[in-house]
Amino acid sequence: MRIKLDKKLVSGRFAKSLETYDENAIVQRDMALELTRALKEKVGVDFSRIFEVGCGTGMLTRYIAQDFKYEKLIVNDLVPEYMVPIMEMVTCDFMAGDVETLPSMPRELDLIISNATFQWMENMERVLRRLAEKLKVGGILAFSTFGVDNIKEIGELLGITLRYLGADDIRQALGYCYDELYFSESRRELKFADPQMLLRHLQKTGVTGIRKDIWTKSSMQKFMDDYMERYGDADGVKLTYHPMLFIARKTEKR
Repeated sequence: MRIKLDKKLVSGRFAKSLETYDENAIVQRDMALELTRALKEKVGVDFSRIFEVGCGTGMLTRYIAQDFKYEKLIVNDLVPEYMVPIMEMVTCDFMAGDVETLPSMPRELDLIISNATFQWMENMERVLRRLAEKLKVGGILAFSTFGVDNIKEIGELLGITLRYLGADDIRQALGYCYDELYFSESRRELKFADPQMLLRHLQKTGVTGIRKDIWTKSSMQKFMDDYMERYGDADGVKLTYHPMLFIARKTEKR
């Protein structure tokens, strides 16, 4: 079952993970690094106006500041609490709010970039089209997100999931005014000693913002027993991540 996101809950859970996200978001950090490297290789490092969507704790923002040349950097996040650490880290403008509904957004952009954020959008296709309106013709959209197999074990066990899109769905959304320059896709399994450690990992990266159920002691124990039975072995339990990266150039509408 795909759930309707409670953006207030998502914001609150990510705010609580401010001090623990960077250390525990192993896959997201690798995605940010790959995205930066691929962008430098395929496009270069010179962008006059950059807009980062979903900056979070600044994992990607650091790479932007150290690797790219720009005149203006504008960063956005749903969580207003991220403004202080971000602005201590780099010189930029910070826009708090949901990019799906922000009343005003920067325009005439040379680069829109985002790491591990778009899977939280209720309608990614609509967001991609909205962002296209803010890019110059010839401007670049570079982003990473997660595909349909992301944390599939949780979805299979609890029967809930975000609205993850496949690569073809995203390509269709991009196709009307973008030319694809780069794409990569992988599936990565993380191992944890037991389901309790896995849940702590998810909590420390803010991913538990998908639902606000209060777990009882018995329901928690059942979850851990079921997880161990279905996804465990002598080495512990697994959790699958499904990163996808896209870099595309805006063209005239087809």
